Amino acid sequence: MQAISRTRKLVIALATAAVVFGFAAPAHAVGGTGSQTGSQIASLASDNLGKHACSTNSLGGTGFMSSCTGNGGQPEYWCADFAKWAWKHNGIDVTGLTAAAYSFYSVAKANHKFGTTPVVGSVAIFSNNQGDTSWSSHGINHVAIVSYASGSNIKTISGDWGGSGSTQAQFASSSDVFLNTASGGGAYNGSPGNYASPMGMWVIGYAYF
Repeated sequence: MQAISRTRKLVIALATAAVVFGFAAPAHAVGGTGSQTGSQIASLASDNLGKHACSTNSLGGTGFMSSCTGNGGQPEYWCADFAKWAWKHNGIDVTGLTAAAYSFYSVAKANHKFGTTPVVGSVAIFSNNQGDTSWSSHGINHVAIVSYASGSNIKTISGDWGGSGSTQAQFASSSDVFLNTASGGGAYNGSPGNYASPMGMWVIGYAYF
């Protein structure tokens, strides 16, 4: 019988341990800093910096998903639209995701794709209150694509950023795609539970593709 290599022995040992002790590698592969798909998601997001809800996007379409018309034919709050659009056009399954930022949290949790480590191309989830994961004005209300990740330090690209006005349509029409960084253009602390000053919100975690 041919001798089993050390590497193969290690693989077998780890697999056995997973069964015996109840731990295992994640059931899905997620993008990381070196992931081609993650880099492509971030690149597509970057290609649309400065675009608005009804702009012609970098792929030639109008806006991002239903950003331009989802509010009764008018622009809607579209941070989730933008993240969903960038995922969809990189072949990611976006079933269950909607224009609500909360949908990224609920779908990721349901599919075991929610985590605490930022990776390029993942979607950062933010809340108005520390630890509040409810679907309310005080809970999850913003998501952004991670464009840079080094440890817990991140840069993100947000759709629907910096708008103004008293109505949803006014805010969504005046907001754009924006690169979120610390002062001076550096990365900011994306650790879950941290108050991210550039965002004005608390970090909840990350939805993986």
